Amino acid sequence: ITMRDAAGRRLALADANSQVRIETLDRLTGTQTVTLPGGGVVRTEYHLAGLVKDGRFNPAGLSGTLEIRTDSPVDVAPLGDFALPGRGLAGSANLDANFLFTGGKPDGTFMLAMSRFKAGSDANAKPVDFRLTATAGLQGDTVAGKLALEGNDLGRLSGTYNQTVPMPELTSERIISA
Repeated sequence: ITMRDAAGRRLALADANSQVRIETLDRLTGTQTVTLPGGGVVRTEYHLAGLVKDGRFNPAGLSGTLEIRTDSPVDVAPLGDFALPGRGLAGSANLDANFLFTGGKPDGTFMLAMSRFKAGSDANAKPVDFRLTATAGLQGDTVAGKLALEGNDLGRLSGTYNQTVPMPELTSERIISA
């Protein structure tokens, strides 16, 4: 699989594998893996139910789990060159994200650990190690949770957030057009 942005930059993804089990239109189970440039693997696993009610798409009934994680450190340089060209990103990243859906509402945890992270072209810049953790939950139109950032030479910063975000109507047409 090759991704290409509007400027023509390419990012090659290798060994994409997808397995989906459709027990009924209402129950989906699956895994996806893809190897990123530099060899890191991203793995997704999901067990979802309640997407269909009386033959119609029903996002409010969604229940189940979704996990996204890396199996080992991922080289951020090729990803940075594609997503943020010219920024000189370097280092490695590990990701672990878990979401629980109940009655169409997601609750999640997220962890991003960066090792020897560096940005820019300054050869004397000291790389940093840091870890960002977050929780998120949706109640009506409000997303709320906790954030923590900690690392060598960074100390620790933590806090909470609570943001009202108008949620667009989720329809099958909107999902397909995306």
